[in-house]
Amino acid sequence: MREQNIKQVPKGVSVIIVMLISLIISFVVSFFGYFYIFPEIEKNRYVRVVDIRNMPISEASKKLESIGLRYEIVEQIESGDIPSGYVILQQPLPKTMVKKGSEVLVVLSKGVPTVEVPDVKLKSVEEAKKLLIEVGLKIGEIKEIESQEVEKEKVVSTEPQSGVEVKKGTVVNLIVSKGKPMLQQVKKEIKKVVVPNIVNKSLIEAKNILEQYGLKLGNIKKVCDEDKDFDIVISQTPKAGSTVVQGSKIDIIYNVESE
Repeated sequence: MREQNIKQVPKGVSVIIVMLISLIISFVVSFFGYFYIFPEIEKNRYVRVVDIRNMPISEASKKLESIGLRYEIVEQIESGDIPSGYVILQQPLPKTMVKKGSEVLVVLSKGVPTVEVPDVKLKSVEEAKKLLIEVGLKIGEIKEIESQEVEKEKVVSTEPQSGVEVKKGTVVNLIVSKGKPMLQQVKKEIKKVVVPNIVNKSLIEAKNILEQYGLKLGNIKKVCDEDKDFDIVISQTPKAGSTVVQGSKIDIIYNVESE
């Protein structure tokens, strides 16, 4: 039997070979991981911020959550252009790359600012206008109405009424007094007087007395009563002591010597 010389590899050399092979495998894995695997992993950790401006916060929050982002409302400001509850500003801006789970800061609109209609009752038109303009309201129509309580050319009320919350820039109408109703004025001007006694007075005396009271001589009925003095008033209607409207006429019966 022929002997074969088996050449044995030294133990130290085999260990070195194994280590070299391990290093090569590690390098290949690292190289592959660095250029292919890690970028994919890293890529999945970042998202691009979406544009949520001019959106209601309910819709904006769902849009952010769908890509793994959170939000925080940092401020609410008044706006005449963007409705209440809509996003005005965001940070980071749209298309910015951020890590998933990041927070987007949001500024919301409170809508158009509101003011309370001031109480301008009993004020002059000019005073009322000044007060309304000072709080950011506009002057509308000046409507005049008769009023028993409010002095002429003073404000009776406003439309909308005082105390109501309205948007800045709202038009407010002024209701202004043009004084008491005509009927009330007439009543106020009517004066009443007590009828004086003109019995036993001559015609001229009777007329003068009546004029002093603001009354007039009315119908004169002449009679002849021999039992009484002539050329005097023997009866009057209304009677003395009655109350009549100033300017009324007093009828008399005048006694004369012959009819």
